[in-house]
Amino acid sequence: MHPKSKKGAPKIVDELEANGELNDKQKLFCLYYLQRFNAIWSYQKAYGVSYKIAHSSATRMLANAVIKKQLSILKKQQASDLYFDVADMLPLLAESNLLKQLYFMYACNNAPFD
Repeated sequence: MHPKSKKGAPKIVDELEANGELNDKQKLFCLYYLQRFNAIWSYQKAYGVSYKIAHSSATRMLANAVIKKQLSILKKQQASDLYFDVADMLPLLAESNLLKQLYFMYACNNAPFD
């Protein structure tokens, strides 16, 4: 369950759109890189080139200071969007019978459910 995953993608896209230092293909590379963390695959997808070309160019792309900085920002944002806490879970638990079962289990010294 990823309650915040639907909200994460637009934030990342907005972040990339706001970056005026990257061209469109570099932005695509960043998006693809966030999917698999595979620079060669990302380069192939973004630029539509062969494996051989992507293999030699992907390393240079990751060494680009602007790309590095952008990926660092996007990774942090992606990680924070994937985490959730108890406050995120309470509405879901309240809708189900699970909250009552957990409370009962706790109250009965961890007795198993019937």
